[in-house]
Amino acid sequence: MKRLLLLSLGAATAQPPLCVAVVACSMHYRDFFDNWAAQLSKLELEKEIGVVAIAEDADIVDHLQQWRKSAPPGTYRRVAQSKNKQPLARGELGFYTDGFATLMSRRARHLIGAHAALRRQWGDDPRARLIFTDLDAFWLSDPRPYFRGDCAAWAQTQHREKGLLNPGFLVLTPTDAASKLLRAWAALLAKEPGRNLPLFNRAHQALQRAPLFKPVTCALDAEVFVSAKRSFFRRRWSARDPGAVVVAHANWIDGHDAKYKAFVEKGLWVL
Repeated sequence: MKRLLLLSLGAATAQPPLCVAVVACSMHYRDFFDNWAAQLSKLELEKEIGVVAIAEDADIVDHLQQWRKSAPPGTYRRVAQSKNKQPLARGELGFYTDGFATLMSRRARHLIGAHAALRRQWGDDPRARLIFTDLDAFWLSDPRPYFRGDCAAWAQTQHREKGLLNPGFLVLTPTDAASKLLRAWAALLAKEPGRNLPLFNRAHQALQRAPLFKPVTCALDAEVFVSAKRSFFRRRWSARDPGAVVVAHANWIDGHDAKYKAFVEKGLWVL
């Protein structure tokens, strides 16, 4: 299995807090990164939640470095670059494209490195959290109070697909069980690149059957951490009246331009 390493690009501006969010960025979705970062600031979470931004291609590196250098005092920002030199295909990077498959094949390896750093920093502190969030998963409020229970990880559910979890919003604790989940997922992706969601579920289900690691991944409340079918696709739903929604994921909307249009229409574009 080819290991995907992360190369640090610059020192952090503060010590990492107990909760760190990881986002993976390509130049094609640069504006979605800026929008997500702006919302984190608007929610006044920058000092409580650190951010590690992973550059998926060389074009985005300078932009992320400028973001890191502009960090307000007391915030933790770090930029890392994938050492995998496989180029991303140009164009929309929609769900069925080769470029999308390339991005998905890297995800678990990115998180293995970030999770190892969390454990080095905090040991087995039960309060520590690593959040992976897709850039089209919009945070309407602080998600941390919802990570409850005896779980090694939490994930959003996949709407109307019984039993499936969606690692586009994934929370990890500094535990052996979480580490085993990531490694099992990475091993499957190495054999079948691009099949991100079903392979995550296959890894989760295999570990769930091992008594020593129960429970592994718990499902987040589907009315709080919602898919596009419970938010963007509902005519009356918007940022002005989000109901109980804390994170709205545009996971059923394909392609940059369609996602951007949906964000604007629902009042989620804060730039």
